[in-house]
Amino acid sequence: MLRVIRSTVHGLDVSDDQAEEFEEAIGKVLTARGEIRETYALDEIGQKFHQIALAAYTDPAGEHRWAILDTGPTEVDWQDTGDLDEAITAYEQWVRETTDCAGPSHDDEGNERPVWDYSDVAGVPAREQEDAEAGNVQARMVDAVRAHEAFPAAEALYQQAARRRQIAFARAIDAFGRGGQAALAGRVDLKEPTVKSLADRGRALL
Repeated sequence: MLRVIRSTVHGLDVSDDQAEEFEEAIGKVLTARGEIRETYALDEIGQKFHQIALAAYTDPAGEHRWAILDTGPTEVDWQDTGDLDEAITAYEQWVRETTDCAGPSHDDEGNERPVWDYSDVAGVPAREQEDAEAGNVQARMVDAVRAHEAFPAAEALYQQAARRRQIAFARAIDAFGRGGQAALAGRVDLKEPTVKSLADRGRALL
């Protein structure tokens, strides 16, 4: 689910103090030109005056997130999500909607100019068009590395929770006495053989 972290058009899903921290965290990514996908328009001196981008960043809470950033000349809308597929969909949708809403502009000779100078969204007119797949491949690689790095901690928590459940099942059944296995199976919605096998492991640990 998208979370609004800085915006002039939407209410924030974080506090004002947190918004400053989010802005600083994303600012570091932008300073390092860490956009994985982007669409932008340039002003007369070649600087980006409107950019929609997708970037990987780490939020102030230390969580790896995906930021979708719409930074225009008058409005800013920064949102993030922990789901890469949602981020890619939102990024492309924002670019297409902005393109559809933009009025035509013309050069000095009266020729209509595309809304964007650069885009990697299919079907969006731009002076320079890139294939989205390269950015998506990069994003998938980042996502895979993140998942790998998070796995050991999650696995340790799982093992700890599994051990605690096994011991708790054994103690609950032993304390309940006759019929304890069936009673516990009904409460946790697990069949009796499954409850028994878990409790047996718990007794072995004890």
